[in-house]
Amino acid sequence: MVGSAGGPTRRMPLWPVLFFAVAPIAGCARAQADDLMRQDRFWPLWPLLAFVFALVLGATAVRIQYNARLGRWDLRQSALDPGVGQGFLFGYIVAAILFVGVPFTIFNLTVEAIDPAQRWLNIFLWWLGGTIGCVAGWLFGKRAAARGFG
Repeated sequence: MVGSAGGPTRRMPLWPVLFFAVAPIAGCARAQADDLMRQDRFWPLWPLLAFVFALVLGATAVRIQYNARLGRWDLRQSALDPGVGQGFLFGYIVAAILFVGVPFTIFNLTVEAIDPAQRWLNIFLWWLGGTIGCVAGWLFGKRAAARGFG
């Protein structure tokens, strides 16, 4: 990538942007969230929220990265799909675990007066929804970038 002065331009990494977008969500409304965690009738909410959260973040990040790689792709050098990159895949997995799974797990373990079976069910359902959302975000992000590019 060449800037207007002829030198290379520096791109801002995506991970700090995602962190600052997600960090405020982790600390909001502690008292209301405690009450929600204790009630067993809200169990369908946990996989759904985790799925949507991971899907939106993942699809956005993958689309941006894949779109950039498609823009730099030169068919004369390689006919193979440029992919998203191994480093990005590793970063995506780490970010998904740190931003989607760990805060909810820690928060759920700190809620007092909750049935242990309900606690572990909440955590399992959140991780299940987050995992499916990450995979769906990866696939939808690649598809959106390919459709928008070509």
